Amino acid sequence: MAKTELQKKARALLDELPRVYGIKLGTNMNADNRCMIGDEIYVNVTSFDGFYTLDRIRAYGKKNGWKPADMFPVKINAGDYGAVTNIVRVGAFENDVENFKNALFKDENDYFEKRYKKKIDEIIELAHKPFPSDDTWPNGRNKPIDEAKIVRAHEAMEERRRILYPKKGDTSLTDPDVETCIRVLKSKGYKIMAPVTEYVEV
Repeated sequence: MAKTELQKKARALLDELPRVYGIKLGTNMNADNRCMIGDEIYVNVTSFDGFYTLDRIRAYGKKNGWKPADMFPVKINAGDYGAVTNIVRVGAFENDVENFKNALFKDENDYFEKRYKKKIDEIIELAHKPFPSDDTWPNGRNKPIDEAKIVRAHEAMEERRRILYPKKGDTSLTDPDVETCIRVLKSKGYKIMAPVTEYVEV
């Protein structure tokens, strides 16, 4: 598969992500957003700042048995902000907030990590503020998302990561498929025989 085709495929995978609408979280960062999906409140991963935040939240979630809906990739729009990001269900960490803080920011003596830990308390408080009840867009309210769609969102982003950042030695994306091989060989004048599907004992 040509590189441009792989890039097109990687781009198309983004279209499989759920689209959600959010509102500003209320911190001093415009990229910090919250949304409501069904009865659950979510914030985007960007809200937590820090270093390697997504990887650390994933590790925390794996350790604590998170479900796919506790954090998943979406296309989010919130006013003038729009991005592909992961959103985290506030209820998945707010009852274990100290362990969550320590998982994200391990060095309490570091000035920045103290600041980031303090921000998590702010995130929880702001996330629970009442959402607008009118019908104007965007008000942060979204209908529940089917679990199968959430699982597919995880799969799509993993497939996209594999396309854009293949592991060393992985040629599955660059090797042509059987149909391509047959087409190229025929165009060069070769005759292609059908594969043997039955074996006769002699």
